Amino acid sequence: MQKILITLLLLGLVTRLSAQSSAIDSLDKAFARLAEDGYLSGNLLLAEGDQILLRRSYGYADFDGKVPLREDAVLELASVSKQFTAAAVALLVADGELDLDTPVAEYLPELAAYPDLTTRHLVHHTGGLPDYMAAAGELEDLPEFITNTFVLEYLRDVRPAAEFSPGERFAYSNTGYVLLASLIERVSGRAFDEFLRERLFEPLGMEDSQVYRRRYEAERTVNRFVPGYVWDGEGYVIPDSLEEYAFVRTLDGVYGDGMVNSTLDDLYRWDRALAAGELLDTALLFRPGITATGDTTTYGFGQGIGQHPDYGYTISHSGGWPGVVTHIYRFPHSDRVLILLRNDGGGRDERVNPLRNALRALHGLPLEPESLAPTRAGTVDPAAVKELEGVYAVSPAFKLTFFLAEDGRFMTQATGQPAFEIGKHSTADRYMLLKIAAELQFQRNAAGKVTSVMLYQGGQEIEAVREE
Repeated sequence: MQKILITLLLLGLVTRLSAQSSAIDSLDKAFARLAEDGYLSGNLLLAEGDQILLRRSYGYADFDGKVPLREDAVLELASVSKQFTAAAVALLVADGELDLDTPVAEYLPELAAYPDLTTRHLVHHTGGLPDYMAAAGELEDLPEFITNTFVLEYLRDVRPAAEFSPGERFAYSNTGYVLLASLIERVSGRAFDEFLRERLFEPLGMEDSQVYRRRYEAERTVNRFVPGYVWDGEGYVIPDSLEEYAFVRTLDGVYGDGMVNSTLDDLYRWDRALAAGELLDTALLFRPGITATGDTTTYGFGQGIGQHPDYGYTISHSGGWPGVVTHIYRFPHSDRVLILLRNDGGGRDERVNPLRNALRALHGLPLEPESLAPTRAGTVDPAAVKELEGVYAVSPAFKLTFFLAEDGRFMTQATGQPAFEIGKHSTADRYMLLKIAAELQFQRNAAGKVTSVMLYQGGQEIEAVREE
């Protein structure tokens, strides 16, 4: 009986590993197709324990020059940086130099207006401070770059009201992590980047990890650094080139909530250190916050903590900033990790979901074809869409005009915007914008007459009523 049991267990293990290997192989091929078609650019690492299951680059480091992305590229982490800020706080706590429940104002007198605010509140996003990015958007005569010092002085001099009392509830706060970086500097007497390098990156062998603000530090170069790109409807461009992303330059002087740059390999070293409990008190790092009313949050020390319905206990964090989308997912019970660093701003079509499929492949589950293959637009029959031409009003001030161009292309133009070509969807009366992730569903009344159109874009549904 014992031999039979062992045999069954081994067969189960082989079956599971085979399913995982097959899923990862399918994922790699699907990602390569997405990259070739311009829907994905980034680096991916999947591992289980000390075994790397997939380490691959997709897409470009330079879209204009078609320079392929390398697996060892250094990429900005955005909010994935927060776990390193929080880890630095944990080191200072272990050193006895910082107390989590002492008012922050004792370390940073600039925060005297917030006497009940503690380091613990900042770490767990229960501090209630106003968002510094929103405040910057309302201020006049901003400097070329907003810095941590600027944020501290703003809170000292303007004393904006807190959004809620410290500890009252959880509310994700970039301001809190900017202040934590300044707190680390004040307590340790070292620059934030120096502290991270000396106490975290160098001891763990993370040689390519660093704090880097490429616009603020224009004279500095980082070996193998790759900037992020965004899709502008025509192609991938550096966000700085677009007026709507001008804020990326203004906010480039701030760190703590972001600005750590790293590689797949360094982040995998970080994962192995956390799994081994090396250097840090992981019991503290993975302990969720608690509000003043005793409610447990889903956020520890720069780490999201949760129970995934399919994958179980999960420690994760994501980051997003114009040009970059980053994810690190750790599954302690199975000792699996996913690291995805994208330099395409999330891609050109939100219906394509690489992360979801990478998570499924890591766990040996079948991929979701519908979120890996963008729906292809079919050719429009000019005669068939003639009845759809006209003006459709979302509001008196915002309308969608549908028309056939002289060359027979079916077009739509929103108020104050350029015209875009439309392709046919496989569903009746449904169409797709060719260069924007949006779909259109024309609605008919009982008599079969087209009366309105629904616009599906960015998770929103907007109805436009046809004008007679």
